[in-house]
Amino acid sequence: EYADRYEVSDLGRVRSLTTPWHPGRIKSATNSNCGYPQVSLWKNRKNKLCSVHRLVALSFIPTSLVGVQVNHKDGEKQNNNADNLEWVTPGDNLRHAYRMGLQPRQWGEARPWSKLSSKTVAEIMQLKGSLTQRVVGKIYGVSHGHIGCIWSGKRRSHG
Repeated sequence: EYADRYEVSDLGRVRSLTTPWHPGRIKSATNSNCGYPQVSLWKNRKNKLCSVHRLVALSFIPTSLVGVQVNHKDGEKQNNNADNLEWVTPGDNLRHAYRMGLQPRQWGEARPWSKLSSKTVAEIMQLKGSLTQRVVGKIYGVSHGHIGCIWSGKRRSHG
């Protein structure tokens, strides 16, 4: 949508085509909260912050997949060369981050989306045999299948 106003190079540089006072000027990037370079693109007096790696990938790496993300092959967020980027699924992107040591693995209640603490899991284990999975699930706000996995040791057995 900005192709008529900006050019992107395979090295990760974004150049303005329409700025009357600096035509052809390479835009300076700032880092996002997550450390990815981003540039502000303008159209109709409105600006939009765009990640440089995504602009490069959209310009140089074809994909027909929906819901994919751009991955930095070398794990370096500042290296936005087209040959360092690839389209991957969110799961593949996360596995790559684990392999590269960029994202620590989180288990149990250390996960931000965890519903149950280790103490709660211990309480649930104590209820095994005295109540049904469905009843225990309703008490703790999780599915009966989740309770079954806890009781069988498939989930949070380390808790």
